[in-house]
Amino acid sequence: MKKVVLFITLSLLMSAQMIAGVINVPALRQNGQTWSSQTLGTCTGCTVGSDGCAVTCVAMLMKTNGVNIDPDGLNQYLKNSSGYDYNSSGCPGYCLIKWDVPVKYAGCNMTYSSLSTTFSLGTVKSEIDNGNPVILQTKVGSSLHFVVIKGYNGSGASASDYVVVDPLKTGDQILTNYSTDGIRIYRNVSQQTSATCTFNVSVESAAQTALSQGWKFWQMTNSNFYHIYGTVSNLSVGSNYAIWLANESGTPLAQIMGNQSASSFDFALQANSPYNDGSKYTFLLCPQGVNTTIWTKSPWFYMSALPTLSISVTPTLLSVGQQATVNWSVDGGITSLSDGGWTNNIQLQWYQNNAALTNLAMTPVANHTYSFTVPATISGASVPGCQFKISGSNPDNSSIKAGYVSKFSNEFCVDNGSAVKETSAKGLIVYPTLTRDKITVECGELTNQCVLTITTLNGREVLTQRLTNSKTQIDLRRLTNGAYLVKLQNGKSVQVKSIVKK
Repeated sequence: MKKVVLFITLSLLMSAQMIAGVINVPALRQNGQTWSSQTLGTCTGCTVGSDGCAVTCVAMLMKTNGVNIDPDGLNQYLKNSSGYDYNSSGCPGYCLIKWDVPVKYAGCNMTYSSLSTTFSLGTVKSEIDNGNPVILQTKVGSSLHFVVIKGYNGSGASASDYVVVDPLKTGDQILTNYSTDGIRIYRNVSQQTSATCTFNVSVESAAQTALSQGWKFWQMTNSNFYHIYGTVSNLSVGSNYAIWLANESGTPLAQIMGNQSASSFDFALQANSPYNDGSKYTFLLCPQGVNTTIWTKSPWFYMSALPTLSISVTPTLLSVGQQATVNWSVDGGITSLSDGGWTNNIQLQWYQNNAALTNLAMTPVANHTYSFTVPATISGASVPGCQFKISGSNPDNSSIKAGYVSKFSNEFCVDNGSAVKETSAKGLIVYPTLTRDKITVECGELTNQCVLTITTLNGREVLTQRLTNSKTQIDLRRLTNGAYLVKLQNGKSVQVKSIVKK
């Protein structure tokens, strides 16, 4: 039987969690790059690095929507496609961008909506919620400047919530640092279509199987234990998507795969998740990491820590031919389901001296009990003998990968059936039960007929002594190591305890 210990603490589902409402816009800079020294349009003295903020912002939006372009490439396209208006000040020439021309670039699925000379936070939020970053017209001193508003944190009710990509700066900026003089709106028309996705699961590198409703993802130590595969259909050219974890009702919780454009994907569902609470969840296919537009929901499934098992054997002193009982209970796991979601069978197996022996039984885990007749022989075991245990574990045909839930019972002894069995009488106390030299025997109902006998498990007497005190110390140093039975006969009452000398 394979035994695996799986008690681990909860951590994070993924290494980085996308903030809801922030679009994955690639940050391009106009200065300090290979294209920075290129002449902007035909304006001598104006370069992409000095005056190309608008071109750089539009290139960011095109790249966000799947077009492989940079500011240099867009500048050359606009120059060759009458995409610039005449600039009469500063460095004269054609270098004022015509905002509607970039959408004509081959493979670009964007539309240019409008220029608004007024700023509305509600309009910006609405566009972002639909997967569209917004270009903001602002000022640096007295000069016009353009930046990209790519999303918001929190509710998006305040300007301080909004995240800005500035082509003149590195790192994300905050909207409150900028004047709000107007916005340019581009939209990705492909986002208006509904892409679909089929989800498959591979368990421990096994063959893929369709993700079905009610699937159970267990918290495993191996972060690559579960692989999720998907095939995306009806995804327009230039569109990007992301996969989100959501609750059963579809409320997004965390992004587990970032901006993608390929028609298929594979990712490992991480083990140490704060969502392994036994609740129902689903996967969402959303455009560009924006979770407010949901193209597809997967079937719902459970995410849970593994259940735990408790198991015991009664009585603790068994004889060959005697009836014994194994009892077990299952805790934790998916608490809304019986036995924490563990279905089908439990495998019961003999152990002695911590060595695995033959199987005892395979029985439904829902029974919670199994009775058996103690056999005269057990393959690989010493009968009579002690240090027996029964293990319980989930086998291959259970709902959990085999061997990942397991537990040992208490230790017990098996004699050959000739020894006197312990009765219901009270009063005999023997300690310690595991000793090197001596034991102490206490008899609460001492009479003049109180006789103590120590025997081997085969019934051979090795010591007999009449007790005259209610508490007596017995020297066992002359006995060989092994298991023994301590029998107290006090009138008609007989009591038996087991000990081990080591």
